[in-house]
Amino acid sequence: MVLHVSRDINSGAPKKTDIQFAAMASWQNQVTIIVVNWNSGTLLSECLLRLSQQTFPLVRILVMANGSTDGSAERVRQMPEATVRFLGANLGFAAANNRALDECDTEFIALLNPDAFPDSGWLKRLVDAARAHPDVVAFGSRQMMHGVPDLIDPLILRAFSRQFDAIVDPKNVRCGTGRLIEA
Repeated sequence: MVLHVSRDINSGAPKKTDIQFAAMASWQNQVTIIVVNWNSGTLLSECLLRLSQQTFPLVRILVMANGSTDGSAERVRQMPEATVRFLGANLGFAAANNRALDECDTEFIALLNPDAFPDSGWLKRLVDAARAHPDVVAFGSRQMMHGVPDLIDPLILRAFSRQFDAIVDPKNVRCGTGRLIEA
């Protein structure tokens, strides 16, 4: 998911109260990727490897070590493109993301689960969609089944069905309260 930084409703410019640095142009086209990790094992390494293969230049990968005990967060220290924040305990997914969001000063922020393996054009397509639709404040990605690229992850479909009290047809996931933007 990519989230926009707060913008002035009239000009579309970033609100100066939300972005506290002098060279406003320097933050444009920049993305921070937040990955909350709790005992993700080798999944986290695969996720970070896929992020390093993005066609869109990454500014920062912020891994929130949410009380992991499996050594996965420690392995991230060997990756220069990632910053690790050790939280000391499992604060929960939302709290860890909120802590990370407090550290972000880029135009876009992407939240990514450690068991998600984005293809190389994932981030570019999300940023392009955000640029093409400045009136939209959040974007989500279609999550495909790992190893079966033509199948939408069935766990996501079940969660979507429960959340929106709907029956989801895997061939047509165009239901919900938002609008579908193909990227």
